[in-house]
Amino acid sequence: MLVRPVTATPVGARPLSARPVQADPSAGDVTAIVGALGGNGIVAAFYDVRAGLTIVGGVVSQWNDARGATGFGPSLVQASATARPTFDASALTITFDGTDDDLMSATTSAFDLTSAKSLVVVGAFPQTAATAWGASLASAANLARFLAVGNTSGAGGVISSILGATADTSSVLISATRRVMVASNDGSTALNIDVPSATRATVSATGQASGNNALTLGNSWDGNGHPSPAVMRAVLVLTRVVTAADLSTLLA
Repeated sequence: MLVRPVTATPVGARPLSARPVQADPSAGDVTAIVGALGGNGIVAAFYDVRAGLTIVGGVVSQWNDARGATGFGPSLVQASATARPTFDASALTITFDGTDDDLMSATTSAFDLTSAKSLVVVGAFPQTAATAWGASLASAANLARFLAVGNTSGAGGVISSILGATADTSSVLISATRRVMVASNDGSTALNIDVPSATRATVSATGQASGNNALTLGNSWDGNGHPSPAVMRAVLVLTRVVTAADLSTLLA
């Protein structure tokens, strides 16, 4: 099992660390989850708080792929101590401050959007007053075509996937405490947003970006302008469009 209830903390409420915590399985489940999703060839990156974290003073300086630091997804890093998200060892969550926290990988062809990709976030996106990117595949060279999931235009509870700076946006109104959110593109014409127990939202995409992209969590790719107070337990990138069976695997 990868997912257990994750909730965003409303203003004035107790933080996640003060709430009851259920037992999580061992990191050995990573192997089973990867197998159920189709193997290492399908799972381009798999970040799980149960493995691969570098914690310095209670904050995350680096997050490696749960399968290993080399040969799998690129490491997510933050060199600035003041811009590192907080790790809660009791709740097993990483929380971004919604101001300047982020983690980012190097650009890589593994995140090229001309072939199908699904960006899966296990966690929650609290409601925000402005557009907030929880996670994205993008780069300076490909900013006209990026894949992102987060709250759009201040509409709290609206989770959107975006392919392009001004167009091709698919969104669905959901609870801000949703545990799994997926943005995907088929490498050709379809852009989707999937959440458990909701109908897939799809729009036609006008083109996909070729070339290398970076995975950024907690903010936009350049670390400026769209910070999100996201709470995360895991992030995956798949080399195909997510299916209903995949959502069951992640929620099992």
